[in-house]
Amino acid sequence: MQVVPDASSRTLEGFLRANVAPGAQVVTDGWAPYRAATRRASFPHDRIPVNESHTRELLPGVHRATALLKRWLMGTHQGGVQDEHLQAYLDEYVFRFNRRHPAARGLLFFRLLQYAAGAPPVTYDQLVRIRVPKTITPTGVPGPRSKPGTLALPSLDRPRRAIRSPWPPASASALLPTPSQGRTLP
Repeated sequence: MQVVPDASSRTLEGFLRANVAPGAQVVTDGWAPYRAATRRASFPHDRIPVNESHTRELLPGVHRATALLKRWLMGTHQGGVQDEHLQAYLDEYVFRFNRRHPAARGLLFFRLLQYAAGAPPVTYDQLVRIRVPKTITPTGVPGPRSKPGTLALPSLDRPRRAIRSPWPPASASALLPTPSQGRTLP
């Protein structure tokens, strides 16, 4: 999966040349930019017009992968994926999707650690494909920040601390009604 800037036939042609093996047959729904892109890239093109009745029968694997991607982005990430991070999320999704039925779960974790330990560190600038300045400035305390106050309790010799509130009561017997407060049934 790859993020493309637009759906023009020139962009799709570049995607086809970079990701599809030469001579492979491309199956699409016959949308005009697909036809132009496959013709210019010299790929055999099988156009199958799609209607609502057999959409999922045409390419079930593609529909399954895209439906799970939408569910993952909207469910797990609550739709909060920003455009500049989308390619990184797609790469993670492809990694997870391709390994969703491993023969040995422990080997999967071992390979993940192997990749993580053997890979060079990745900086934020490498993760972000399109560097866009934030439109909203974060809110915070303006000016120089003061040091936080202490968490120590004030001393007990202060007059306001000497006044005892009626709650909590000194003993559990204070919670029980006295005989004069007893209830009478009608």
